Amino acid sequence: MVYIFSAYSGAHSLSEIIRDYEEYFPKWYIAKAGRYSFEEDACHFLLGKVLLLKGLRKLGYFNIGLHDIRFNEFNKPYFNNNLSFNISHSGKYVVCALSQSCKLGIDLEEVKSIDVDTFSNCFSASEWIYLKNADDPLLVFYKLWTRKEAVIKADGRGLQIPLSCFEVISHHVSINSCNWFINELAIAEGYIAHIATDRICDTQFIQLSM
Repeated sequence: MVYIFSAYSGAHSLSEIIRDYEEYFPKWYIAKAGRYSFEEDACHFLLGKVLLLKGLRKLGYFNIGLHDIRFNEFNKPYFNNNLSFNISHSGKYVVCALSQSCKLGIDLEEVKSIDVDTFSNCFSASEWIYLKNADDPLLVFYKLWTRKEAVIKADGRGLQIPLSCFEVISHHVSINSCNWFINELAIAEGYIAHIATDRICDTQFIQLSM
């Protein structure tokens, strides 16, 4: 089972987040939040961690906290147990995926008008033809983009994997003999989200108040 926790992030100031949750944050989290150029980005960074903490508690993990997060050589966060998690945020929403049964990655994007041609080098030739021939190229761009982001986040190497070296037109992709299964998530109108897992898993959505 994969648990998808989501929350609306638009009603919180940075000072309110720190006031309400400072005791749970490692000191370097707050220091990092202070280095963001825009307060909204700092809020998203901290709210993602709050959502993770609330998700842990909701699932009965009372002995694990944010201080227990470790990072691999590619800076992917993890816990020293069989619990996999990943966080994404965009616009006014934050999402966190948690699972005891699979490795995972999640990506959320608010759909905005962009020049998709500037991203042509992020797609294979087949994907680019598929995108450009679509009735709604912008929507297809966001679908393919969030699938790719979810996969590289699940893999753990991030952008060390060139986005153009694997295809996500289908909902299954294999990278270095590892299979990833991709599913679209309905988070909110005007947003596209996908999750990638290393095995087929059911999902359960849980909306949390922040």
